[in-house]
Amino acid sequence: MDFRDDAVAIVGVSGRFPGASTVDEFLAAVRTGTDLSGRPTPGLELFAAEHFGLSADDALLLDPQQRIFLEEAWLAVEEWGHLPGETPGTTGVFASGGANQYLMHRQGHLLSGLRHDLHGVDYLASRTAYRLGLTGPALTVQSACSGGLAAVALACQSLNDFRCDTAISGGVNVTLPEHSYDPALVSSDGRTHAFGATADGTAFTSGVGIVVLRRLEDALADGDTVHAVVIGSAIGNDGADRAGFNAPSVAGQVGVAAEALAVADVGADDIGFWEGHGSGTPLGDALEITAIRQALAGRTRPLPLGSAKTTVGHLDAAAGPASLIKAISVVRDGWIPVHPDARTPSTEVDLDFLQLPERTTPWQAPDRVVAVSSFGLGGTNAQLIIANAPLAGETRKPLPHTQFHRSRYWLEPSLEAAQA
Repeated sequence: MDFRDDAVAIVGVSGRFPGASTVDEFLAAVRTGTDLSGRPTPGLELFAAEHFGLSADDALLLDPQQRIFLEEAWLAVEEWGHLPGETPGTTGVFASGGANQYLMHRQGHLLSGLRHDLHGVDYLASRTAYRLGLTGPALTVQSACSGGLAAVALACQSLNDFRCDTAISGGVNVTLPEHSYDPALVSSDGRTHAFGATADGTAFTSGVGIVVLRRLEDALADGDTVHAVVIGSAIGNDGADRAGFNAPSVAGQVGVAAEALAVADVGADDIGFWEGHGSGTPLGDALEITAIRQALAGRTRPLPLGSAKTTVGHLDAAAGPASLIKAISVVRDGWIPVHPDARTPSTEVDLDFLQLPERTTPWQAPDRVVAVSSFGLGGTNAQLIIANAPLAGETRKPLPHTQFHRSRYWLEPSLEAAQA
């Protein structure tokens, strides 16, 4: 595949999910169709405070979203092959997080003056830049469920505008039991059956997903390991063309998909796998299927469809990065993942050329292109198109992970108990 000058390389990946403390554990569950959404996210109650220059008391006040984003951002940079603060050029941070449910969970133990302080998600990107010694743009992006993937799209734009040379980008979410979601959105069995016949809602979970991005030309020149290449991205909003503020819009989803495909310069038949948003609500899934069919009008061959939510549930601001990490492995390693509800697809949805794979199979095409969708409550939609990386010579090896896990200690027993 020939890449344009605006192609962006993904050179580092890190994450933590329900029942999976590493990206490899998450991908193993995706490959086998294993549902992890009912399991606690490893390490929410732990933090290497001293490693990041914080006292235990200060760390205890931090929203856990800041804690686990800091740790995984460090690990993602190491996986790239550098230490934070020693990266070439200017590094930016583009991050998204969920509501500060931790503050509500612990409000009986905190001073009321901390309700709108520096410990919440508003300072997610800037605290990461401060603690990791980064001087590029540091922006916290808020667009609800699509925030993490929108942050990645904005990071790509910043790289192409030469506002930074490297970008750390992703999303994080910590869901606590005390937080009440609209019952109409919540799955009855605690699983997200995206595009399945039993889909009746989504299962909200906790996790974090982060990627490190560089301009492809720079990454190849420096011998970076390129996991995948972002060849197109788009962000849009549904506007008023929908049933209500909380309702999705087919036109809005089609628009953002069409823009990303146009930017990537790929046609309907070039996409080999579609990693959907897959909310697991009957209406949301039906509208998304309709939007994909319209965006790929004229397609002549079957298209496998999936959603990371069938593996780890709905990670809110981290949902898009989880889907992206899954898609990175699909194009890099050459495989089409099983869909857990493939044998019982939704009867309300005409899948047409879309297919839910019944088993994981190899994908050996020389050019592998995947579309990744993430839609936010309120109407902000993000779309990425990624492809497998060009062949390269000797590439940079990741650094051995900092053993800050040995210095992590139990900050919050009550939080761990709440997640169990």
